[in-house]
Amino acid sequence: MSLLIKATDSGQKQENELEVLQEQAATLKPDEAEKYVQGTFINLDRINYDLEKAKLLTKEATNVENSLLDRFNPFAKSEADKRSRLNTKAIELQNQAIAEMNTIIQKSIELTKNSYDNAQKMIQAIAGMLANGFRDRDGNIKKLTGVAKEQAEFMLVEAQKFVQHQLEYESQQAKHEQAIAKQDEKIQDIHTRLESKDSIDKEQSRNIQSLQNALQEKREKITHLQKQLDIKQGIDEGQEAKISELQNRVRDLEKSSGKMSLTLSIAALLVGIGSIVLQFLR
Repeated sequence: MSLLIKATDSGQKQENELEVLQEQAATLKPDEAEKYVQGTFINLDRINYDLEKAKLLTKEATNVENSLLDRFNPFAKSEADKRSRLNTKAIELQNQAIAEMNTIIQKSIELTKNSYDNAQKMIQAIAGMLANGFRDRDGNIKKLTGVAKEQAEFMLVEAQKFVQHQLEYESQQAKHEQAIAKQDEKIQDIHTRLESKDSIDKEQSRNIQSLQNALQEKREKITHLQKQLDIKQGIDEGQEAKISELQNRVRDLEKSSGKMSLTLSIAALLVGIGSIVLQFLR
């Protein structure tokens, strides 16, 4: 389907051109933006011509003046009637042109806002044809003027606004994504630290339990040794008492017995000491 709309002078043909342009806007590919803008400029130029024609009709209506012959001709139309017909025709032509122009601009803006890539290509095409002109249906280079140029500039501004908005949106989106990524890093770091702390806590708990077990063993060993010490002390005290008793008996024997008795007593003393030593060895 050609994007350049063929020339026609009838109203029906103009309506067909507008329908084709709208259909192109709905199915346009990004690489066809320049051709689409060219077709749009051709239609804007035609519509601008209709608006200028409507102005001329209005001016003509203002300047209507019957000739002397018409004034005396009972069948001639009056100046008011002629003025009314011209104004009506001008209004119809102007309203139709404005409606077509609004539709074209609306569809062009919708196409521009389909994607960032489309907007960039539309900006390049519109700006280039506004500055350098466009080829009409006959292949001649033309530049838009009047209302057509104003509307094309409006299309350009809207496309630039859309691009700027997209850039700002993407910038904000990137900032949000960076913020989210940082938060994710912080959360991951916290999880890692918590896992490390859990591991340390478990190791410390094991160490504390191990120390408590060792301490308990030490306490039990001390208790056992204390009992053994108490037993030894009891034995030592008993031995000391017996030795003291034997010593007293020796002294008594020394006083009351002779040498023989002393010898026997010494022997008995030795036996007693041996008995004590045996008890200690046990």
